[in-house]
Amino acid sequence: MENYNIKAIKEFYYKPEIILDAETGKCSITGDSYLEDPLKFYLPVIEWLKKYIAEIKRPIEFNFKVEYFNTSSFRSFIDIITILKEYKDNGGAVIINWYVEEDDEDLKEDIEDFVLRTNMEINQVIIKPE
Repeated sequence: MENYNIKAIKEFYYKPEIILDAETGKCSITGDSYLEDPLKFYLPVIEWLKKYIAEIKRPIEFNFKVEYFNTSSFRSFIDIITILKEYKDNGGAVIINWYVEEDDEDLKEDIEDFVLRTNMEINQVIIKPE
């Protein structure tokens, strides 16, 4: 199975960096996600996860390093987390980490909203502001 990587782009719309590693199971979304069509952008991520779960069946560590995202990206993140939750419910090993600055209360609330909507545990990894 191939890895999937996308470099971050900051223009009028912001596309985050995507790293999905089939050998290690370590995956990350890094950077702001302010997209015109997030469903199209995140569809390859969703398809990759489904293929990884069906074929590789090893542990997944998914790291979100996203501070800002628009409402449409929020929905795509729900889809990603839901797939990971289903894998975990079926015996797969899954860890989700979300990196958040210690004083970013809005993002902490968004993370709690993801937890409530998906019933999936998300570890808040607190980072100090630079």
